[in-house]
Amino acid sequence: MDTLHTHFIRLAGAEQLSFKLHEPVAVTIDSLSAALCCTPRNVKFILRKLEEQGFIHWQPGRGRGHHSELTMLRSMNEALEASFTELLAKGKMKDAIELIGTVQMHDSLREQLMLSSINRWDFTATKKLPLVRIYCAS
Repeated sequence: MDTLHTHFIRLAGAEQLSFKLHEPVAVTIDSLSAALCCTPRNVKFILRKLEEQGFIHWQPGRGRGHHSELTMLRSMNEALEASFTELLAKGKMKDAIELIGTVQMHDSLREQLMLSSINRWDFTATKKLPLVRIYCAS
């Protein structure tokens, strides 16, 4: 999975930070560092890339004691769907299924993504899969 999508999903799903779509939230670099599991220096690089790609709007706090503001411009569902579609386009079916299984999401979105994967691969009764038989010598 693209690391940018991974960072956004990790950030949007952080329980200690309660993000709402298009609403600025006061944050600190340390809290973002904990949510993204990286150093404060890397947080700044990640935030810049997320902002360039239109995932977030970042307003750094100036001076001591001034909190920064982070605004989510995309929903977590949009990021999950984009990441899932990207994995399928690259033929990484296993990674796409792992994404569905490991990230917390609404059951309706999970079902929608599973159906899209089935439709994408066009599993039909006309295709024959090889049958493997295992015999035990007793």
